[in-house]
Parts: sequence; C-alpha cells; structure tokens
Amino acid sequence: MLIRPSIAFAHPILSPHTDDYGDRVFDIALGIEEVPDAGEVRLEGHYTLDDPAVRALIASGQASAGIVVECLETYFQSFVPTPNDAFSLEFKGGELRGSVAIQAVVAASGDGVPLDSAFIAPDYPAHTRTLQSGGIIAAYSDLL
Repeated sequence: MLIRPSIAFAHPILSPHTDDYGDRVFDIALGIEEVPDAGEVRLEGHYTLDDPAVRALIASGQASAGIVVECLETYFQSFVPTPNDAFSLEFKGGELRGSVAIQAVVAASGDGVPLDSAFIAPDYPAHTRTLQSGGIIAAYSDLL
C-alpha cells in the first residue's frame, strides 16, 4: 500500500508534503527504460536523504529504505529494499502497464526506533518520537 500525501500521522514524517523535519529533503530521481514489445521496464534512480539522524537509523539497521512500486492495472505491488542511495529495478513479462506509482520510503525495522533528528518540529512531544516496526519515517511519491 502506498502512503498518500493526504494521510496524517501522529508522528513526524520526512516528506515534501510536511514541514515535520523543517527544510530536510527526501526525494527520488528516476530514469525509465521500456521495451514495449517484450513488456519489460527498467527503473534506475537514486534517492536523496539529507537528514543525518534518519541516515544513521538506516546505517544501524534500525530503519530500512526501499522503493514501493504499484500498478493497479496489473495488480502488481512490490517493496524492494534499497540498501544504497542508488537502485536499479527490472520488471518483466508485462508486470507494469499504464499508470505506475513509485514511492521511496524509510520505515522502522523493529520496535522502539527513536526519532531523534534535531530538525523535527518542536511541537511533536516525546511520546510521538518512538516508532514500532513498519512505522513510516520518510516517504516520497512519484507517478509515472
């Protein structure tokens, strides 16, 4: 399931749709290569994440970064972990057709993950800064 920009969370989210992390940035750049006759698609890209505390969560294994790909026309949905900032994904046999939603996410890998970025807006109280497994830390969407 994709995280929609209109969804509200009870904890801070690093996203271009919120000011929860001040001016910190999380986004993705994509390149698309298609072979229509074979039904193949290749996505190449990288994500930019400039909050040092969130990067430290990923480096320590407390959080995972990845790409969610969703195509409603073919009922395809997949989460692909991306341990590095750059990624290359291949889709075969007509898995993707029509509109495709791509989202970069960072999520808590376990329970009790602390959100301790110095950039989090001060109006978030302490009890909102600890996530359980799967809790979204950052999200960026793009529609192809």
